[in-house]
Amino acid sequence: MSQQVLHGPHQAEASGEATAIRPAVIAAVAGMLAGIMMAMFSMVIAELDGYGFWAPPRAITAVFFGTENLGGGFEADAVIGGVAIHMALSMMSGIGFAIMLAPLQKVNALVQTMAGMAFGAALWAGNTYIVAPVFEGNVFDEAMADWTWIAAHLIFGAALGMVYAFWRSGRTAIDQRI
Repeated sequence: MSQQVLHGPHQAEASGEATAIRPAVIAAVAGMLAGIMMAMFSMVIAELDGYGFWAPPRAITAVFFGTENLGGGFEADAVIGGVAIHMALSMMSGIGFAIMLAPLQKVNALVQTMAGMAFGAALWAGNTYIVAPVFEGNVFDEAMADWTWIAAHLIFGAALGMVYAFWRSGRTAIDQRI
C-alpha cells in the first residue's frame, strides 16, 4: 500500500495542521516581499530624481510623527521607523489582499497579478486622498515625484499578486515549510 505525498497548498490540509494560519502567513510574506520591491523602486528613483535615497521611508515616518522627519539624508530613527511602518503595512495589506481575493482563488496568476495592480491603485488612492490628509498632508510630494508614488503602488500590487499566486500554486519548496 503506497502513501500519497502531497506538496504545496494541500500538504497542510492532509497532515491535519492548522490551515487557517498558513494562508495568512503566505499573504503576509507576499506583502512583505512586495513592500520591499516597492521600497527599493521608490528609494532608487527618489535618489535619481534628487530627493535623496532615504526620502521615501522618512516620508512614511513624517506621516505619523511629523514633518520634521522629512529629508533625503540618513537619520536612523526616521529611516528605521519608516521601514518598520512600511513593512507592517505591507504585511497587513498582503493579508487584506488575500481576504479580498479569496472568492477568486481558482483564477490564474495573470488575473491575480491584475487584481494585485488594482489593489495597489486602490491603496494609492486611499493613502493619497484619505490617510495622508488626515495626518500630515501629502508629505510624499517632498519625497518623490507624483509618477513615482503612483508607479510604486502599482509595482507593489503587481508584485503582491504574482508572489501570492506563485505561493498559492504550490510550486515552491518554501511553501512546504510554511
